[in-house]
Amino acid sequence: PDGPVGYIRSRVADGKAEDARNRFRTVIAKDPRNQQAAMLLAATLQKTGAPVSDVVAVLDKSIAENLTSVPLRLAKIKIMLATGDAKGALEAALAAQANVPDDASVLYALAQAQQATGDLSQAEATYGKLAGTTRGTIAPFLGQAEVFAASKNWPLARAALMKALELKPDHLPARLALVDVAVKSGALQEARTAALDIQKRMPAQAAGYRAEAQVLDAMKQPAAAEKLLRDTL
Repeated sequence: PDGPVGYIRSRVADGKAEDARNRFRTVIAKDPRNQQAAMLLAATLQKTGAPVSDVVAVLDKSIAENLTSVPLRLAKIKIMLATGDAKGALEAALAAQANVPDDASVLYALAQAQQATGDLSQAEATYGKLAGTTRGTIAPFLGQAEVFAASKNWPLARAALMKALELKPDHLPARLALVDVAVKSGALQEARTAALDIQKRMPAQAAGYRAEAQVLDAMKQPAAAEKLLRDTL
């Protein structure tokens, strides 16, 4: 396989992960500021099941040499979130924001970390700030919708999803989330209308029919739901 990621995969698959680790360590020893080598070493360690602390230590050492490196800081936050260390991810995200205050991807990672720690009010505020600085992107509105849904604020969750859909009308996850919010808030007819809208916009997508079946189940019409799935899938 081509490229550095392909190199890692081939080394690991061939049982030569140690060769890859040694190669990256040699590069870093000669050039401590080499971000790519540090990220590849961290990826190799993670791929071969090394302790998370070892992976993070590699990234921390490189971050110390490259304080404003967004890729390194995002890699650390991502690993900590993926391993369930929400508190560590939040600390890493706050440190990233302090060193790279105007980067949208860092701000988004901060909102995700705040959300993971359960600090929904801060997450909502961070997503709101992100929406104001990254015009034309839907990710902040999707994040806000998740936060509002987690706190069962259905009207605001719906409003955030509608803002996302204004920017990207055929975004399937947002439309499915709109159905889900309507179901959970008890607005079942609205939910069914939203599911039918998915079918109209994307007739080849099975998700629209499954969404309507979900609504029919919530309406206590299991037979109709079963028939719909049988006839359409």
